[in-house]
Amino acid sequence: MRDLETFVLDYLINSFWQVPLVFVAGWMVGRLLRPAGLPTKHRVWISVLVLETTLPACSFHPGDLYRSFISLLGEIRTPTKDGIRVDIGTGSLDAKNLLHLPKELLTLLLVLYGLCLLYFVGRLIWGLWRTTMLRQQSVPQLLTDGIAESWNQLASLVTEATPELAVSTEISGPVTLGLKRPLLLVPPGFLEKAGVADLDALFAHEFAHIRRHDFAKNLFYELISLPVTYHPLVWLTRSRLAETREMLCDAMAAETLSGSDSYARSLLRLAAMLTSRMSDTTSHAIGIFDANSFERRIMNLTEKGVEVRGTKRAVIVTTCGALAMATCASALTLRMNVGTLRPVQTANQSALQVASKDLKVLSRKDPVYPAEATASKDVLNGPVVLRVIIGKDGLAQAIRITKSLRADYDRSALDSVRDWKWQPYLLDGNPIKVSTTVTVTFQLEP
Repeated sequence: MRDLETFVLDYLINSFWQVPLVFVAGWMVGRLLRPAGLPTKHRVWISVLVLETTLPACSFHPGDLYRSFISLLGEIRTPTKDGIRVDIGTGSLDAKNLLHLPKELLTLLLVLYGLCLLYFVGRLIWGLWRTTMLRQQSVPQLLTDGIAESWNQLASLVTEATPELAVSTEISGPVTLGLKRPLLLVPPGFLEKAGVADLDALFAHEFAHIRRHDFAKNLFYELISLPVTYHPLVWLTRSRLAETREMLCDAMAAETLSGSDSYARSLLRLAAMLTSRMSDTTSHAIGIFDANSFERRIMNLTEKGVEVRGTKRAVIVTTCGALAMATCASALTLRMNVGTLRPVQTANQSALQVASKDLKVLSRKDPVYPAEATASKDVLNGPVVLRVIIGKDGLAQAIRITKSLRADYDRSALDSVRDWKWQPYLLDGNPIKVSTTVTVTFQLEP
């Protein structure tokens, strides 16, 4: 199996269970941080989406960080009196975390995942095309004196670019789109039906989207979540992200208009004007009635927040941090690998590669620095790398030099490792033959 296929299958298999793990943890953190306010809750769901996408691709093991740290301190070394360091099984794979599936099933999963990914990429491209068509087919809207005053006053809060206003027959409610040239689209006759206060609420909300660059952010979230878009919980994550985004814009609009109650009443009147509350899911435009959470938004506007301070705040933050770290550590520690268990062929026998942490040396003979080299001062410093086949009894059955230093150093390393004994490696409760790497590093003490 090729490396790319292995990586894709590893990603797919791990995303099955890691996405629910991250989602549940994110939901719990969101509940704990509820008193911290909407911006914090929104950032939590952004973090959840990023972790759902990236964690399945991470093969780093938390224990590796500890071993790397110890190695930097020099504590991982085991020198003998002759200045020889021995590392066992470096660079091998963890056989216990390998998922054994029939090759036909793996191929089927790969094909289905490829088709699913192709569908969502096509859907994204179609949505971008639809969004472009909305702009091109829209008709610029001329503002009357009353509307123009409100528009210009609220548009002055948008410092990046002056928003444009247009009418489109392809939408059921107001939406905002555009990266460098923001555009607010409204259905035909919408402005004429709405009152001045309601239009203020509409403009304030959509301009909040523009100030936050929500159109660009929404595209970014769609792009990074493509590899896991097949997962229903990713859809729910995106829904929670959109809901908190709309609530944030509601809060910004209410603050601009100096009143949550009047803004909430304007939202209710605007919603009553729509023939359909369903947003256009075929484009990437962002509307005031997106996220299918209108009732919760109204409730959020009428609720009074309670600020948490002092010890309680510290406990909440500490608990959330610990929960996030535990989630990431669990996802990385329990990561599964597919198709990465490779047999090593030697003399009509095969062995399986294993990770160094799964091998335990019961007894070993330390290598000896070549006496002749020391006497003649013809010394070398460096590693001898050995490929060792360990039998079911834990004894070395075959040893092959994969990196030579010099004949006398190679002989010393071979004579030592030949007498080592390992604890038999168990797979599914049975001892098996395994392959590992032993590196003997010769280093004379200065």
